[in-house]
Amino acid sequence: MSVHAAETALLQSFGQLDIQNKPQKHQSPLLKLSRVVLLECIEHLDYLEIILFSLLSKRAKTIAKFIRWNPLTVLLKANSQSAIQLRCSINPGRIWEIVYEKKDASSGYSYIKSILAGPRVFYCLTLRDHENAIEDSKQMTEHICEVFRSPISGIEIAEESFIEWLIKFQPTIRCVTIRKNVVTSVETLYRVLNNLIVTEYFWLGSIAIDENFQYLEPIPYRSIAIKDSSWVGLPSILNGINSIICLFESNLTAEDINTILKEWQMRTKLQNLDYLRIDICTLLDAGIFIETAVKRLEVTLSDGNDGRPTKVIILSLLSKRAKAIAKLVRWNSLNILLQANSKPVIQLKCSINPGRIWKIVYGKKEVSSGYPYFKSILAGPRVFYRLTLRDHENAIEDSKQMTEHICEVFRSPISSIQIAEQSLIEWLINFQPTIRYVSIRKDVVTSVGIWERILNNLKVTEHFWLESIAIDENFQCTESIPSRSITITDSSWVTLPSILNGNNSTIRLFGSKLSPKDINTILKEWQMGTKLQNLEYLEIKTPAIETFTRQDVENYTFEVLKDLRLTESDGNEGRPMEV
Repeated sequence: MSVHAAETALLQSFGQLDIQNKPQKHQSPLLKLSRVVLLECIEHLDYLEIILFSLLSKRAKTIAKFIRWNPLTVLLKANSQSAIQLRCSINPGRIWEIVYEKKDASSGYSYIKSILAGPRVFYCLTLRDHENAIEDSKQMTEHICEVFRSPISGIEIAEESFIEWLIKFQPTIRCVTIRKNVVTSVETLYRVLNNLIVTEYFWLGSIAIDENFQYLEPIPYRSIAIKDSSWVGLPSILNGINSIICLFESNLTAEDINTILKEWQMRTKLQNLDYLRIDICTLLDAGIFIETAVKRLEVTLSDGNDGRPTKVIILSLLSKRAKAIAKLVRWNSLNILLQANSKPVIQLKCSINPGRIWKIVYGKKEVSSGYPYFKSILAGPRVFYRLTLRDHENAIEDSKQMTEHICEVFRSPISSIQIAEQSLIEWLINFQPTIRYVSIRKDVVTSVGIWERILNNLKVTEHFWLESIAIDENFQCTESIPSRSITITDSSWVTLPSILNGNNSTIRLFGSKLSPKDINTILKEWQMGTKLQNLEYLEIKTPAIETFTRQDVENYTFEVLKDLRLTESDGNEGRPMEV
């Protein structure tokens, strides 16, 4: 799409149709405005208008990226009539679409129209298809993802070139649909399954591969649906970690299905499976086929989940068989928090019972009822259920094993951990390297090697909190800390490059040794948007300022704010250019 076409469409949306009659060299009046004025003008534009504006020039694109837009759900329909759909969680009734057309329209290209359909409103931006809509839609999608800082959420692929493009541009994606005969070789199939990380749902139509081909490896996605699954072999299902499996036109035999059901019931395999559907075509009598498929299966009735995890834990500890039986029940997912110090505590929460909290603690003192014992405590609107186990002077190791056991029985990961003992770091890296919240207490990190082990092997998705570290006082960390939100109590070792090169959203540094010039550099980079593009909140506290005189404070403030563009703000709009 040309700059002139983008500007024409943008100005038409404001009723400035006469722009089409102006000479080419005078057709960018918007871009002559200062950045401050432009930001004020565009922050209330519609998403489609923002896209048109950002296409005007590199400067326009840079300015558009300054605004902290609400995250978008980006859906790409990649076929002969490519369409890009945008949705926003705070505006569920509005849907924005970008389509490509070849036919002429009286209003010309590009143009925007709105359509009211029941409770929803569709806003459609139509661009001219120059016989290259496939490539244009790829470039437009990349542009949108960059401007709005939002990944592609779902893609429908009907053209093979999109597979390689997606692998290179964004290999991790929530939902993927690949249409009929897009996969035309074994190599392409393996390329998809080995290089695309689909976190939610994977749908695959029939594939144009030799009919004798059999795929025996697991398909590494949470939920899969395969239209013509005649090529999917029994080992592919048995060795998978899928939660939902839908196979249509399968060649699996009744004996194969019986094996799957037995393994699923015994929980020796298919431990994550929640739903299974297999559609087959067979010449066998239906009654005989079903009888073979369910042969020697144990059919039981269940009254559902009673929501009592502590009693289930006691049951599951009785024997391997008791554990296997406990795992057969479909428990509600738990929120598991581990406080791992000299007195470990494992806390369990369930979203459907917000007023109930279950705890497992370890005690040394004698009690008349012996160990283990239960106790319930009513505290306002909440009820605490506590299971106390005997501490055999090895509570840390016992709490590790108990946590692993709970995660396995309830099929729930650890959500949060508080670490006060160094051995927990290596255990967590080996057991569950991806976790939402991590808190590491004072002097647990005692060497550069341990710190680098944490940086390179722990993936903390929400918040990382670290107290002081017992490393040489001359140690300086220049690497970025890869967590969305970080809080460091004694951050004297955190340097300017560590902050500038990070992609954090929240940064809180206490006891910092960053100089006023360092902080000024951070604020400038944040304001310009060249770095720190994800940053929403910054707090830096330096101990030296507590001893400053009034004049010292003024000098310090002047150096921190030197050459920064300051504007008035009536609140936090999430725009870092407002310092």
